[in-house]
Amino acid sequence: MTNTYRNLIRFSTLLQYKTLFPISIFLLAISLSIILLRGESSRLQTVHALHEMTGALPADWPFEPLVHKNLNMLEGTTDTVLSIVEIVKRGDSLSRIFKRHGISRHDLANLLASNKESKQLRYLKPMQKITLKVKNGHLVRLQIQLTSLNSAIFNLTESGDYTFLQETLTPQVQLAAVRTTINRSLYLDGKSIGLSDKTLMQLTSIFAWDIDFSQDIRAGDTFSLIYEVLLHEGGMLREGRILAAEFTNRGQTIRAILNIDDLGHESYFSGNGNAMHKAFLRNPVHFSRISSKFDLNRKHPVLNKIRAHKGVDYAAPSGTEIKSTADGKISFLGTKGGYGNTIEIEHGGKYSTLYAHLSKFSKRLKIGALVKQGEVIGEVGQSGLATGPHLHYEFRINGLHINPLTVKLPQARSIEPRYLRQFKNQSTLLGNMLTSMSKSSVIKTSDKLQPANHREILDLYQEK
Repeated sequence: MTNTYRNLIRFSTLLQYKTLFPISIFLLAISLSIILLRGESSRLQTVHALHEMTGALPADWPFEPLVHKNLNMLEGTTDTVLSIVEIVKRGDSLSRIFKRHGISRHDLANLLASNKESKQLRYLKPMQKITLKVKNGHLVRLQIQLTSLNSAIFNLTESGDYTFLQETLTPQVQLAAVRTTINRSLYLDGKSIGLSDKTLMQLTSIFAWDIDFSQDIRAGDTFSLIYEVLLHEGGMLREGRILAAEFTNRGQTIRAILNIDDLGHESYFSGNGNAMHKAFLRNPVHFSRISSKFDLNRKHPVLNKIRAHKGVDYAAPSGTEIKSTADGKISFLGTKGGYGNTIEIEHGGKYSTLYAHLSKFSKRLKIGALVKQGEVIGEVGQSGLATGPHLHYEFRINGLHINPLTVKLPQARSIEPRYLRQFKNQSTLLGNMLTSMSKSSVIKTSDKLQPANHREILDLYQEK
């Protein structure tokens, strides 16, 4: 290349006549163009070889899509389409996933900018399933699982943008029934018969107003339930609603039946139509241990003198969520002497509750804020006078401290009289099934069953 250039310069210098000078310039320009094109072709071939061997591109190479397009044209390569399935790991982002598979950064930027629905791709959750379709290193399709039944799909268009489509599966609903005895714990024995964490939490929520799962559960207690299993193409998607449940605790049996009213509201009632839902939860902390009970003559563990203990202490690891036991309004939020970080909630004037020794408060809370029953209001800690992490919980009626473990909780509304007869008929039918069923059995499978009301459920069992 150097010798050719020198000869051209020498040739143009030797030309002495003005008429020949433009011709020399023209020839020089053509020669330089040929040299540069050969150099760029060599450069592209080198980049291609590097990419084939290592999957990497030069740091100074600015346009990934342009490289691939040019290489395809120069080399005549055939299209390569890959299908990739990723399960989101803790700390994963879409950028990291794309980088793992060599997908263009330009594609990521274009995807996130294409439409407002793509914003949900910025925050991935562990165990989410993502399916990618990649053609020659470029993303042509992305499907992300939002729930067990819903997925978001983004497809590349001819214009270079990505369109959004939401896919909803129509599952087959199968009813299953299980019955088991508690030998180790509700959680471990429930998991041993294949129940999910969600179903076990649903079970404890149904009976939360009548059973304190932190201290009332004993070996030999039993529970049984009839619940939905959602299937698609022969595979299980997830467990659905509990339709009926029975819990025998310390020899006392409590039964709950799902009711769906005309507006689609779901709630559980006892066999006689009384609401399982009470105005107050029995326990503000799930699966904790009572370290100190209500005792007006208790010796204080720090002060070492007799001081009335006007509440219940729930021992739990720091950071454990604390829930409001009823709807109400925040009347106090802050530090309160030996109580440490404290929340007080008023419930309709007559009732009030106190939560003490918290490590932190929920961010949105302030004095005067309204809270719902079961809403997380803070986390367990050991602020104030405390020997270890726990929640101190108090229950008051007209300002008088009452034992939270024994107080008779106010009742929520019952089944309306006009629906009571129908509900009792169904309750009897489902109750008999709960009593008579085996340890684990499938009741019925139906392609069309998606209960919207009790009439449909009742018809199902009458067919049996």
